[in-house]
Amino acid sequence: MLYKVKKTCTKFQIFNDTIKLFIVMNFVMEALKIFIRKIDEKKMNNIAYNIAKNLFEGAKVLLYGDLGSGKTTFVKSMTKFFSKDIRVTSPTFAVVKVYDTIPKIHHADLYRIADPYEIEYIDLFHDENAIYFIEWAEYLEYLTPKERLEIRIKYNKDIRYRDVEINGFGQKYENILNKI
Repeated sequence: MLYKVKKTCTKFQIFNDTIKLFIVMNFVMEALKIFIRKIDEKKMNNIAYNIAKNLFEGAKVLLYGDLGSGKTTFVKSMTKFFSKDIRVTSPTFAVVKVYDTIPKIHHADLYRIADPYEIEYIDLFHDENAIYFIEWAEYLEYLTPKERLEIRIKYNKDIRYRDVEINGFGQKYENILNKI
């Protein structure tokens, strides 16, 4: 199932006739979001490939999810768009791997980074012409780019499937989601 939610500022009013309760809730979204529920590996690979074909130089794709949820698999599928010959593996111990594609791909795994200050020394986003895939992006903290694509992969109740939420922050990233 696919759900798209558009950026908006809206007021919702809920009335309860029994106790005459009036609630006003301000609802503000910062990004265009897509929710995809109960997808198998093949569908996840297709989504990743479709995202990749819309990426641009300087794109920052941040991935979130538990161990084994499919972050590296998602990166493999996105990288295949740029080159079928590159063998993508998790950069857990190397922290960053650079793939010789056009444009270059920087694939980082921040799982072993104990402090975001360490990320500053890596100079993670130094190449404006590269595409960045960042696993364990929650470790970026204050270094999180303002404009970005966030991909959150979660286990579905049925362990064979995943639920994916994709958020586009910034017009270029919202445009990517509109093309999926």
